[in-house]
Amino acid sequence: IHSPSIEPSRVAFNAMEVIGLSGIRTPIALDLENKVFEMYGSPGLPSFVLIQPGGRIAATFAGGQVYADVERAVQEELRRLDPDIILPLITKPIRPWDDPQADLFPATPMIWLGYDAGNLANADSSLIGKFADYSDPRDRINEVVFLNGRWNVGESCIMHSDSLGEEGDHLRVIYRARSVYVLPYFEVGNKPKVYIKQDRSYLDHEAWGKDVMGDQQGRPFIQMQYSIPYQIVDNPSFGLHQLELITGEGDVSFFYLFFEGGVRK
Repeated sequence: IHSPSIEPSRVAFNAMEVIGLSGIRTPIALDLENKVFEMYGSPGLPSFVLIQPGGRIAATFAGGQVYADVERAVQEELRRLDPDIILPLITKPIRPWDDPQADLFPATPMIWLGYDAGNLANADSSLIGKFADYSDPRDRINEVVFLNGRWNVGESCIMHSDSLGEEGDHLRVIYRARSVYVLPYFEVGNKPKVYIKQDRSYLDHEAWGKDVMGDQQGRPFIQMQYSIPYQIVDNPSFGLHQLELITGEGDVSFFYLFFEGGVRK
């Protein structure tokens, strides 16, 4: 069941596009008003609810490292129904970071973009909800976002308009991670373009995320078609970097930056 947590995923078109791109064949219900989510008292996203025959909830789990716990609970319920049942071994984590015992690099926490989250270093509360000019002071403060150019800062996102902005408008953040993702939002039919710099130069090809392309000059950018997370950086190794997203063609809003540190060898 798809229960949205932010505005882009409340749009049925976006949800169906993501489902189609993921290759998931299991039927998925769209709970766009979160009614099912609230009825079951889900503790977070993703949530797993194990329901016994008759409708009683046997167990509830939340998070990305609980897959083995879910499988064990399913097997316990099956054994309760049939003590002689023969069951397979618990599946090992498919992705290394899904293992609860994994030793993960301490990546920068997710940065929500919007005034309410408090992650915009040079935002002004008096300008919330309208376009205004921002100037990036180039301060070196980690894990906060600086804006440059003409932006509209909302409660839960920031918006840039191609028609109002100028060349060089950007958002900048110093982060610690290996991979970086960004969640954009835009009108259907609009395909905004955003260029990527890292450490004051255009992103090295070896660090391009899987969703990055190059223009005729070889400059890296993302050409957005869906309001889904885009992997914009995939560094060869974990480290501290300065990232700039430079707005190009098309109006676009940004909701969050997400960082993955990877697993220590």
